[in-house]
Amino acid sequence: MAKIATKDLSLIKFYCCQEFNISELEFLSNRRDSQFVKARTAASWIAKEFTLHSFPSIAMAFNRDHSTIIYSINQAEKNMEKDPAFGESIIKIIGNMNLKKLGNESFLVA
Repeated sequence: MAKIATKDLSLIKFYCCQEFNISELEFLSNRRDSQFVKARTAASWIAKEFTLHSFPSIAMAFNRDHSTIIYSINQAEKNMEKDPAFGESIIKIIGNMNLKKLGNESFLVA
């Protein structure tokens, strides 16, 4: 079994926007308000953990540079340790998407 499919980056974006109460346009914008940054950071981490996408392909889907995606992923890992609410938001998004992580593979359960 493989990780979730290419089209599902848009699902990650959708569920992150929903959780952080922002629109897709706001997600893709250059705004740096806290809720926008948190949504992008969460989406980047989930995309890395649950897809086979490269940093450049995640960056393209999220209207960012690949180095920004790498930075976001590192920040997400730090934020999950420091901010329990952020970690709970990621867990909620993963649950809403029915994602399951089994060993080194991640699966989208339909």
